[in-house]
Amino acid sequence: MFDRELLNRIVGYTSRSNDPLLSSTVRLENRLFTLLVILQAIVGAIESLQRFYDDANIAALLAAADAESPLEESGIVKKRSIIKYLAMIVSFRTWLTTPISAQVTETPRQLLSRQPENVQRSPVNP
Repeated sequence: MFDRELLNRIVGYTSRSNDPLLSSTVRLENRLFTLLVILQAIVGAIESLQRFYDDANIAALLAAADAESPLEESGIVKKRSIIKYLAMIVSFRTWLTTPISAQVTETPRQLLSRQPENVQRSPVNP
C-alpha cells in the first residue's frame, strides 16, 4: 500500500506544492498530483481489503459476533465499529463508481485509473 516510493512521491509533490518560488499553476498541479497519488493508494487499499474480506470469510465472523463484542476473542474492536467502517468504505466505493457530473461523465474510479492529460507542446524552431 504505502511503500517508500509512494511516500517519496507524496513528499516530493507536497514540497513542490508549497514552494513559494514556483508559479501558482505549478503549485496547483503538484497539489493535484499529491491528492491523486493518495487517492490511488486508497483505492488500492480498499481493493485489497475487499479481497481479504472475501478470502477470510469475514461475513461469517460478522454474522456470528455480538454487536458489543470483537469478531473473535483476540480482537480489540467491537463488531459495531467494524460495521460502521465497512459501511464508510462501501459508501466511498459507491462514490468512486458514480459519474461526477453532467459535464464530467467519468467516475472518480475511471479518472484515478489514468494519468492527467499533459499539454502537447510543439518543438521550438531555431
